[in-house]
Amino acid sequence: MRRYKLLFRAFHFYVGLGGVESCPHSHIYRVEVVGDVPTNALEDLVAELSGRLLNDWEGLLYPEPTTENLAASIFRRLSRGGWRIRWVSVEEDGTVRSLYDGSDVWVSVRKSRPRRTAVCAVKGSFSPSGFAANLKDISALCP
Repeated sequence: MRRYKLLFRAFHFYVGLGGVESCPHSHIYRVEVVGDVPTNALEDLVAELSGRLLNDWEGLLYPEPTTENLAASIFRRLSRGGWRIRWVSVEEDGTVRSLYDGSDVWVSVRKSRPRRTAVCAVKGSFSPSGFAANLKDISALCP
């Protein structure tokens, strides 16, 4: 199996969080895929996601375009192509990273403060109301 690294900029917003997060804004997404996938399939995926509003992406499993939802959605999309995928991770601007392996999702949050960086990780099963509903709670885990 190979490790592929993809990079793209896209827009999204969250419904119900309020503030800046509820307005469309952009991020740089770093995606890693471990599996056996043709390069053209990955190039097509990046072309499809790059520069778009992720809330409107037809491939999204659940309405909120969180990193964990994107990781699970990309995993499913590539798996449906018949390729073997071990895991997919999605990182947003170097602060939040989610990894999905087909059954479990890991979410890590990085918070930088003067003279230290804290990294916290949470593991659980993926569901539409799971991590997306607890986004603020995950962030609060970091000291």
